[in-house]
Amino acid sequence: MNILVVDDTSINLQLVARLLERRGHTVIKAENGAEAVNQFQNQRFDLILMDLQMPVLDGITACKEIRELEQVNSMPSKSKPACIIAMSANDDAEDKEACFQAGMNGFLSKPLDMSSVFSTIESFFPASG
Repeated sequence: MNILVVDDTSINLQLVARLLERRGHTVIKAENGAEAVNQFQNQRFDLILMDLQMPVLDGITACKEIRELEQVNSMPSKSKPACIIAMSANDDAEDKEACFQAGMNGFLSKPLDMSSVFSTIESFFPASG
């Protein structure tokens, strides 16, 4: 899969990217929501793992902008919208609801447990391995 990992914490970004690459995925990294939106405008992603609290542009706003771009660009009928999964240390019901209202598909709590990351990905993409 083609995956965009968005996190302003360099260590998280590197770790998640490396582990996904070991599973055969192509990974692009972005350090904030504005970079994520820019990357999305330049290429198609199957999955976006999006941190919520970042400088420049937060994950909720970036997700909304990506969903708007998908609508404006009238994605081809063969293309599905990108699956966007939030990553956040704030995992109360209110934060999760805000993610889903913004158009996110799933939620992962930080600190990340990579087995949870992989099982969440596999729940959306059963053949992702």
